[in-house]
Amino acid sequence: MKHINYLKRLLLPLALVLTATVVATAQPLNGTYTVYGTSPDYTSLSAAISDLNSKGVSGPVNIKIRPGTYTMTGLTINNITGASATNTITIESESGTNTNTEIRNTNSSSSTSSNFIFRLSSAKYVTIKNLSLNKTHSSNGVCVRFTGSAQYNTVESCRLYGSTSNSTSTNKSRIYATSMSNGHHNTINNCKVERGSYGIYWRGSSSSSSGNSDDNVFSNNEFDQCYRYGIYTYYTNNTKVLNNEINTTLSSSFYAIYMGYADNATEVKGNSGSLTGKTSSTYAIYMNYCDGTSTTNVMVEDNEFTMVSSSNIYPVYNNRCNYLTYKGNEITATGTGSSGDAYIYYSYYGGNNKILDNEI
Repeated sequence: MKHINYLKRLLLPLALVLTATVVATAQPLNGTYTVYGTSPDYTSLSAAISDLNSKGVSGPVNIKIRPGTYTMTGLTINNITGASATNTITIESESGTNTNTEIRNTNSSSSTSSNFIFRLSSAKYVTIKNLSLNKTHSSNGVCVRFTGSAQYNTVESCRLYGSTSNSTSTNKSRIYATSMSNGHHNTINNCKVERGSYGIYWRGSSSSSSGNSDDNVFSNNEFDQCYRYGIYTYYTNNTKVLNNEINTTLSSSFYAIYMGYADNATEVKGNSGSLTGKTSSTYAIYMNYCDGTSTTNVMVEDNEFTMVSSSNIYPVYNNRCNYLTYKGNEITATGTGSSGDAYIYYSYYGGNNKILDNEI
């Protein structure tokens, strides 16, 4: 018995040390953490995100990336334990600007597990801010991918870019989201989006209310030389497309703003751009099966575009929409070809729409 008690006395301090070590390493993140550079908290961004995913957070977390160019495979942020409207997670450049901090992914795969720099996989309350995100592959160029029930996330003041080769595939969308029926309240704001097939590709799951992606905001962004679409949404509710600038001189067929099944309090307001040098059909605003209500119209208001094409030109295309108001839009359309048609306002079916004070 004396030997057993002696053994217990020897092992007890060791057990306490081991327990304390486990508790210490399992502590959730809280506060500001630096990545890269001299004496950082984390020597790599992947290590910081690994800790976020495994440990969770107990307060607001700010991960600051020091200036430099960093090449890595895709970074997945999951639904972080403890994240909330109070315990937010911000990943940003330490300098406060996107001009000197670049995250680069050179992976060539089109797989959903590889074609991204950041993947927000049911992540919530995450902000990615003031970074240059460079997806270099010529065909697979997604910078930020949203999946699952991603909610209340923001991509802000980032430069999203990559290869300048032309593509119509969604694999080269700079922002990509699909099957997002449980994803809502996400924001893309004040970003510079360059090239890519789609600047933003955002899609719910179906036309039913349960299949829509609700209450997302795309605002104050600049889209430069996207090949097929500036902003594309499908199966959404209450989407806000506000004050974006969309410019292209590429010859391809192009849709500046395409909204399919965008219902209820959807707003397309204050957007502008120059769509010139076109040799194929060109659309400034294309509304497809979008339905407001008798009390809350879908609003397409105060948008201003210049369009030049040798083919067909559609300043406003309204296909089977109901309870839409088109108000105060100014669109200049110039046809330079001998066979293309220019339509002031093209409407096919639908009803209870209002056209007020537009200049086309």
